[in-house]
Amino acid sequence: MPAQVSYHRRCICCYHWFSGREQPVPPGYEREISQLKEEIEKYRADYEENTKRLNELNSNPDAIEQVAREKYLMKKPNEDIYVFEDNK
Repeated sequence: MPAQVSYHRRCICCYHWFSGREQPVPPGYEREISQLKEEIEKYRADYEENTKRLNELNSNPDAIEQVAREKYLMKKPNEDIYVFEDNK
């Protein structure tokens, strides 16, 4: 069952919502907000990189062949594939 919010706190929240002012950040949440902002930036960078790669795949047939060969080990009928493991 959710915790009960006092009438006073509900009024303050409504005031901030209707007035367009941001609600003050409760103590201790600054770190979590900072971590979430960093996570958003990471996902934004991943999205931009994936969009760039997708555009490249849509416009360059050689890029599709490269992915097929490297990721899925596909080959032409007259080729042999050798896979080497890097033991570091």
